[in-house]
Amino acid sequence: SSDDPLTAKDVISIEDLDGRPMGSLLSSHTHRRDLAARFQAAGARLHVLVESQAFLQTVQFVSEGLCCAVIDPLSIPNIKASPDLTRTVTIRPLACDLRYRYAIYQPRYHPISVLAQQIKVDWRDEVMRMLEDVGARPQWHVQCIEETPEEPSEQR
Repeated sequence: SSDDPLTAKDVISIEDLDGRPMGSLLSSHTHRRDLAARFQAAGARLHVLVESQAFLQTVQFVSEGLCCAVIDPLSIPNIKASPDLTRTVTIRPLACDLRYRYAIYQPRYHPISVLAQQIKVDWRDEVMRMLEDVGARPQWHVQCIEETPEEPSEQR
């Protein structure tokens, strides 16, 4: 809410969030584990009040003044596009660098169609543009994911 002292800050540190009620992704999510590691490294307590599968669901609780949240950069344009949320949610950058990973999956041993390739390129370019627009300093990496013996492709 606008009377929260954090809204007066230009940048939020992990220490600012120490012990505050937080909304976050599920504990199994990479972002949540990365966030917990940042809190631990800072000697701060991560007090998760609300768990969700998506950031925009968590933002609804932030909007009601029930918690704070460290969200992914792609949620910012969605929040800014919502008049209700722009009145009740204040967005501030996090002082430490906490990267969020997005992924495009494609078959490794089967070619994708020309249309699928174009959609992939266009989607990647749009995501990179949106991330740049919100100052997220995006990085692009290609990573091959190997199948594990426990998960052969025939069983997927």
